[in-house]
Amino acid sequence: MLNTQGITFNGTYDATDDQPALLTSVQGTYSGAAVGGATPAQSATVTVDASGNISSNYVNGSLFCNTTGTATPRASGKNIFNVQLTFTGNFCALASGTTTSGVATLTSNGTQLIAMTLKADKSDGLIFIGTKQ
Repeated sequence: MLNTQGITFNGTYDATDDQPALLTSVQGTYSGAAVGGATPAQSATVTVDASGNISSNYVNGSLFCNTTGTATPRASGKNIFNVQLTFTGNFCALASGTTTSGVATLTSNGTQLIAMTLKADKSDGLIFIGTKQ
């Protein structure tokens, strides 16, 4: 598709998008990178358990960040999870005590998790892309 500014975008349909979001499919540990609006990308390991509980811990000497949250399948029956995250620590991409909400999805082969969340006032957010271990 070509818009009036001459920018071209090509996309392909992924049938995985029409599969239901199942906690059993997202369960696992993912290694990748997380980035906030005002912070550079940081290495992150995120675990999602069978109940949809999310956890991530970063510790480097006195620097730390604990992230907890939930992933809940959307009622749409599509491959989308509602995500809520809370950050605690002195070295988080978002300030300690910050809560964000957004969405996550699995790629077509089920090995990559992509999550995007925003603060309630939409002033900042977090993007995580990780590969299942």
